[in-house]
Amino acid sequence: MKIPVHDIWLTTEEVAELLNISCRAVRKSVQTGSYEVDYILSVGGSSGKQIRINLDSLPPEAQAIYFSEHEEVKPADFNVIEYHSTYTEKQRKEAEYKKHVIHCYWNSGCKSGAFLKRYNAEHNTDITARQLREWERKYKTSGRNVESLIDNRDGHNKGVSSIPEDVWNAFYALYMTTQKRGAKLCYDLVKKKHSDIPSYETFFRKIQTIPMYAIMKYREGKKVFNDSLPYMIRDKSDLHSNEIWCSDHHRTDLLVRNVQGNVFRPWLTVFTDIRSTKIMGFVVREEEPNTGVILKCLRLGIEKYGIPNSIYTDNGKDYKSKALDTANTNSALALLHIEKISATPYHGQAKPVERFFGTFEERFDKRFYSYLGHDAKQRPEHMQKTNIKLADDKNIPSFEEYIQKLENYINEYNSTSHSGLGMEGKSPDTVYDENLPTVIRKVTDNLTLNLICGKVVSRKVHNNGVKLFCNTFNDINGELYKYVGDTVLIRYDPENMEKVYIFDNDGKLICEAVPKLHSPFRGVNEEDYIRAGKEKKKVRKMIEEYKPQRLKNEEDYLFGNIAEEHKAKQALLEETENISISVTNAEKPAERFNPYKDMYESYKKESG
Repeated sequence: MKIPVHDIWLTTEEVAELLNISCRAVRKSVQTGSYEVDYILSVGGSSGKQIRINLDSLPPEAQAIYFSEHEEVKPADFNVIEYHSTYTEKQRKEAEYKKHVIHCYWNSGCKSGAFLKRYNAEHNTDITARQLREWERKYKTSGRNVESLIDNRDGHNKGVSSIPEDVWNAFYALYMTTQKRGAKLCYDLVKKKHSDIPSYETFFRKIQTIPMYAIMKYREGKKVFNDSLPYMIRDKSDLHSNEIWCSDHHRTDLLVRNVQGNVFRPWLTVFTDIRSTKIMGFVVREEEPNTGVILKCLRLGIEKYGIPNSIYTDNGKDYKSKALDTANTNSALALLHIEKISATPYHGQAKPVERFFGTFEERFDKRFYSYLGHDAKQRPEHMQKTNIKLADDKNIPSFEEYIQKLENYINEYNSTSHSGLGMEGKSPDTVYDENLPTVIRKVTDNLTLNLICGKVVSRKVHNNGVKLFCNTFNDINGELYKYVGDTVLIRYDPENMEKVYIFDNDGKLICEAVPKLHSPFRGVNEEDYIRAGKEKKKVRKMIEEYKPQRLKNEEDYLFGNIAEEHKAKQALLEETENISISVTNAEKPAERFNPYKDMYESYKKESG
């Protein structure tokens, strides 16, 4: 007998035997929606409903085992696309309803009269025994094919498409493209080639039978299709705490104020434990996150809760760096023996932490006056200003205030009961503690952990040491001089740049190195160096703007006046020497007034 797989319904015990699990585990999977289920009336010995599970919703391996054990039952070929395109939605619903009633009757263990009396009373229906027997006869003789229950009494070929196959194929090819052509345009184009075709309404009705996923794939595109696919509901009951941590970044939907008085949207990076949904570590900052932030967040979690077996991340550039590559023997993951699992690219639903960010926005971000909304349309009226104007709004919290409230919220989230998958109404803290393994891997030396989760760069050794962030690092004992000209690895803690550790290419420690220039007030971290570098860059840029332009006639400005003064004095000297003064031997005449005399005498003294 050929039976469609979707028409075979099994008891909880039968499914448990097929999957080699307990009935309790099957019922838990039913509660999470992992299987397609139906409920039948239990008439007679016990009241209430019994669960029936569709064989088609079980894994292919379980289906294969079932058919190998039931050779008298073979899966029938059932074309879902053809079934949906041939019959109207109303016809399909009526047939599915009849099938449901038949299965309820079969599983009730009652005679038709007793079954219908109770079923009609509970569902306010008036199904007769004659109708039930007719439905059962058609269903059985067709090999349990739901199409046998389609009602075709209202006219010839009711529900059968009247569109010729070649005409529909042409229309379908024009309609199912990413150009998203309208149905009317496609109909008009087809009608030019095939004049004798059914009405536009007939085509439009058939369009409604095209599966939604087909519409998304061929009219919306591959990305929309992939994003819309049902994502796997992961069964977390088999995981223990610290088995898998999940990480991601999130740009918050609110504004805070930094020390300079500017407003910005903070970035949040978290690690969550998949089994318990507990937040294991978080980092919030103004700048966009990077690999260093991920490693810092991981380190904070490990310091408190131990080392996870695996981490689950997306495929972002910062998560794909060498520092998080398990194949890189110097990476933090390799040194801590942590496996890495990557999520499906461009599929946000594939990361469990996405659900936390949704809760985070709803339960935390919206508490603030400076909440912006998920997009511009949702932005509150008092926040519909530029960031420059919003900087004057004293109601916007400081970054320090936001961090303190965020820490309190994380503690609140971890200690609040959840109704999610596998939580059973317990808090993340409780579920985490209940599912911890007997052995927890830990790093007892925080300095070692800081270095492992720090940064690693390669530098060439010069006579004065190694250069890092516009500063020179060297060791006190002179060990580094043996490696002048060689390339070495520098491992450092970004939060403490007062000391770095230098290794050879085989991973052997050479020495500790300290900076040549020290801060006299406090320890220096990587951000200080980066910030100082940015400030130097700004000053250099400003200096360039004030750089003077060289004059083309600079010599005229510098020496031109001297030449003119010299010419004037020379002319004055020549004019004075040409003056003739007449004096007789007998009697000197009265001295004649000479306006150039004093000037001439003065000039002679100056000229030597």
